[in-house]
Amino acid sequence: MRFAFLLACVLAVPVVAQRQPPLAPVVAEASAAVLAHLADPTAAAPVTDADRLTQAVALAMSDRDADALVEAESAARIVAVANRLAPDDARAFAKLAIDEPTLVRRYVFQFEGQRDDPVEATRILFDLVERFGVERVAEFDSLAVAMALVHDGFESRGVNENTVHTDDHGRLFAYFADNARSLQIDPRMLPADVLVFLVSATEHVDQLEWARATYGRNRNHGERFFEIQYDVEHFRTGQPKAVSLAPRYCIQAIRELGGVCADQAYFAEHVAKANGVPAAYMRGRSGEVSHAWLGYLRAGRSGYAWDFNAGRYDAYKGVRGASIDPQTLETVTDGELVMRASSIRLSDDDRWQAEALAIAADRVAGMSESAADELVGEVFEGRSAARTGSAADRLGLLRMSVERRPGDPEAWRAFARLASTGDVRSKTIDTWLTAFERSGGRSSPDMLADIVEMLLGAMPETRGKVDVLEWAMPKLRGRSDLQAWVRLKQGEVFEAAGDRDNAWRAYDDVARRFLNEGPFAVDAIDRMLGMLENAGKSGPDLELLKRSFAAAEPPFAMGDFRRQSNWYQIGRRYAASLERAGRSREAVDVKRQLDG
Repeated sequence: MRFAFLLACVLAVPVVAQRQPPLAPVVAEASAAVLAHLADPTAAAPVTDADRLTQAVALAMSDRDADALVEAESAARIVAVANRLAPDDARAFAKLAIDEPTLVRRYVFQFEGQRDDPVEATRILFDLVERFGVERVAEFDSLAVAMALVHDGFESRGVNENTVHTDDHGRLFAYFADNARSLQIDPRMLPADVLVFLVSATEHVDQLEWARATYGRNRNHGERFFEIQYDVEHFRTGQPKAVSLAPRYCIQAIRELGGVCADQAYFAEHVAKANGVPAAYMRGRSGEVSHAWLGYLRAGRSGYAWDFNAGRYDAYKGVRGASIDPQTLETVTDGELVMRASSIRLSDDDRWQAEALAIAADRVAGMSESAADELVGEVFEGRSAARTGSAADRLGLLRMSVERRPGDPEAWRAFARLASTGDVRSKTIDTWLTAFERSGGRSSPDMLADIVEMLLGAMPETRGKVDVLEWAMPKLRGRSDLQAWVRLKQGEVFEAAGDRDNAWRAYDDVARRFLNEGPFAVDAIDRMLGMLENAGKSGPDLELLKRSFAAAEPPFAMGDFRRQSNWYQIGRRYAASLERAGRSREAVDVKRQLDG
């Protein structure tokens, strides 16, 4: 892989000797003993527990032992889930892991330990097996995994003032499995981390059937967004939307009665899902109004990619977006969705190995040479450790991870955690970022921005943060929203370090150059106002707000939409400052403009 070549050219990583026999046979036997004892407590107890086994493999392995690491990591995760289940369910889960190892391995590698409900998610998995048979569930294993890990906590969502609810998980599974061959994308072709954006449909099966019958031959789901008549009266006056007054809020009602961008995005999202296409309800904010649009997975000759532009207005193209991950119910950026899509065609082995290696870099943290040798010697008789918990050795594990999956968010999070220790030089961080950019990251600025954000959140030193942001700025040309974000972050870093002059310059740059590009300008102005207040200066704030209010573009929209605009937000601050300065007549004039 190009990433591996670029990284290998510039990053020194310890070379692990290949002379010792492979670990896979020994690890497979040990893992089997762990699962056998979990399924039947009367069976012989394993020689070592799953966590120690996984840590020992991480310390002893060579590059060719990645499959052994996956075996051990899988066993450790199965035990971790089973330990949170009732005894009978834990035994049943272990037996399922023995009988259907691929199904359960997909499940535990997708399982988010701190966010998923192990009891409810495993109950749903068992229920699917009982209702459809283990062979059918194994055939659609990624679909079943996604269904279990989404529907363990995802029951409803709001679309502005309307609330929609999911259908029964079994009915949805049957819909996608029974129609798999006629869907635009067969769910058997996609991994669970992408399928979560399919099985999270909140339209019931009758609506999905209608959408498939109506739009099954049309693959341009962005057109569906614009097909919905915009409710102009609601947009201008704030009166209730016609679709919100309908007896049932659903995609057929939206098509008949129209709506605003939220309804357009929801409609297009569910037409895509009805046809087997993972789709996301995206949100962003321009300098005028908050906005929703469609993101959906496109299948092309070169692979799969998310399309975030076909289903949104031109004025909002280039604005960074985010959605809600249906599995974790946490915000996921379009950059991370791009990362996931870049890995769709990876083999299971590469996917699992990449994740296991990324986690291994954390598992071995802090392990001294003597402790590493002792643990490896206890678990694998006659062997010594190939690495310790040093930063260099942990980077070696992460290198093996990204060689297999350059776009793995977990590997980059692990790299960010390692960078936060202060043991990774700025030059090394620059090397990794440059290798990623040259290997394909240049074509995905959102993905680059996400990786930069991961590093910023972890790095303790100001100089390192400044270096990363300076590196990122020229790479994001053509994306004014991302450049504004970088400059705002630079200001925050400088301000936190007490460098008021550079902080002010960064904030002022955002407030001038990107005033109508997104919410960052208002954030920058607020930072500048705070700095003036802390310095005891009351006059310059009026000049700043007067200048910004005059330069901001008034929106066409009325009601709540108008009040969300940068122009309105800055004007509100300007009027308040005028009143505090005793210039009431000017404040009234500004308020009159805002209310006009």
